[in-house]
Amino acid sequence: MSIRTMGVALFLVLTVGCASAKPAVAGARAAVPEDPDRWARAACQRGEYPIDLDARAFAQARMDDLVAERHGARMPGATQRLLDRRLAFEHRCEAWQQVARLDL
Repeated sequence: MSIRTMGVALFLVLTVGCASAKPAVAGARAAVPEDPDRWARAACQRGEYPIDLDARAFAQARMDDLVAERHGARMPGATQRLLDRRLAFEHRCEAWQQVARLDL
């Protein structure tokens, strides 16, 4: 058997063996449910808005309103909806921060 054949055989054994083996950590992570507010809480801790409420989202909502007004829509309201969602986030963020202060 040549070195090249042995190298190919070793490569195949390693790739097939690695693909079939399940990591032990995957089972432990599957048992813990994922927090749907994980990214929002992280943004709250940094004192920022989440991506769907940040300055870029605000600019897009404002642009949508301006385009709708230009095309004759009476009350597009994208900016107001975004501001309402921001206010709801601020209330949730305040509650998370109060819980964090109590945990200390």
